Amino acid sequence: MGNTVLKSDVGLAQTKATALQTAVSDVLAFQSVTQDTQTTVQGNIKAHEVIEKEDSLGKEIALAVKEASKNLQSVAVEFEAMDKKIGQTLFKANFDLLGDLR
Repeated sequence: MGNTVLKSDVGLAQTKATALQTAVSDVLAFQSVTQDTQTTVQGNIKAHEVIEKEDSLGKEIALAVKEASKNLQSVAVEFEAMDKKIGQTLFKANFDLLGDLR
């Protein structure tokens, strides 16, 4: 591992979460395919069912990604707060791994 530094970056997490939310909005705003209601070709009913199911599943996936995006933001904020708290504790005078030595 060497000199690897682990540092929280809420700004980067916010950027990624915003990009995910934008993609989700694009998916949810997508207009459904216009279905042929006049043709009686065999398979047309099945095509309607598949189109509707695909639309529904697409929306479910988009909403799951939206929720994951919110969780990403929340975890980033909590990680940064914990990072600061640990940093303050570790660099406090008279502290070692066993706790305060006062």
